[in-house]
Amino acid sequence: MSSLFSSSYYWAPSSSSCIVNFLVDSVGLSRESAIAASSHLGNFKTPEKPLSVINFLKSSGFNETHIHDFIRIRPQVLKCSVEKTLKPRFELLQSLGLSGPELASFLSSSPFIFCYSIDKHLKPSILFLRSYSTPMKNF
Repeated sequence: MSSLFSSSYYWAPSSSSCIVNFLVDSVGLSRESAIAASSHLGNFKTPEKPLSVINFLKSSGFNETHIHDFIRIRPQVLKCSVEKTLKPRFELLQSLGLSGPELASFLSSSPFIFCYSIDKHLKPSILFLRSYSTPMKNF
């Protein structure tokens, strides 16, 4: 895998092969997984957004394996805004006591959390679970 966090990656807008190569070279996906993942991504004009997502994951305690697994399972996360989508969900999970490698392991194996609204689904679900699980320290 070449530099996972390099911003000097060559980018050809509207090129599906460019996205596949990016996923292989920067995320470490197999060519087959990268082709499947690219079908969920559309095209990026520049690599800035996916690189900002990868850099955010790294700064949040994700190692290369976590990032690989997370992107393989939920490639759409590369289209997310770090500020509007990722940070609020990370903060919600951190408020439950998850952080660093524990948070990375949870999200890389269960990235479904990015499919749901914080206010309409996640917070109400947490409140519901809290009402039935008082013995849980952080829940």
